[in-house]
Amino acid sequence: MNVRTLPVADDDATAAGDRLEARQAGLGARFALEFGRAVAAIEADPRLHPRTEDGPDEPETREFYIARFQYRVIYAIWKDEAVVVAVTHARRRSGSWQSRLAELD
Repeated sequence: MNVRTLPVADDDATAAGDRLEARQAGLGARFALEFGRAVAAIEADPRLHPRTEDGPDEPETREFYIARFQYRVIYAIWKDEAVVVAVTHARRRSGSWQSRLAELD
């Protein structure tokens, strides 16, 4: 299945990498690599990953958890593609990403 990333989710991933890089040199690059692996895993089998607990019933939302960094890659199954809508730290307030679902079309 094709994977598309909303621009705001790209911004999330970039900001996360920048924060991690500021904490330790090289950590941002490792995060970028893990994010790329997450997108590849979503593309390979988007329904393999668990549904979000803080998402609506429709559209179907799922998440890939990057355990090493404690980040959630949240995506929606929309029409014939998976759309990454947010990249957020696991400690961040639940559901803060839901307003982005309006950008799916």
